[in-house]
Amino acid sequence: MLTIVISAIYGVWAIFAPGSIMSTYGTPEEFVNPVTLNIVMLFGVAAWVVAILGWHIRSTVT
Repeated sequence: MLTIVISAIYGVWAIFAPGSIMSTYGTPEEFVNPVTLNIVMLFGVAAWVVAILGWHIRSTVT
C-alpha cells in the first residue's frame, strides 16, 4: 500500500511541477531545460502506472 501511495504522490508532483522536483534535487539551473523537464514528467507518468497496476493487483489478490 505504501508503494501505491508514494507512486501516486510522486507521479502527480512530477507531472504537474517538474521544475519543483529539479530544484528539490539540487539540479544546477543550466541543466534544467525542456528535455529534462519532459523526462521528469515521463517518470511521473511511469509512477502513476506503477500506482495503478499496484492498486489493481492489490484489489485482485485480496
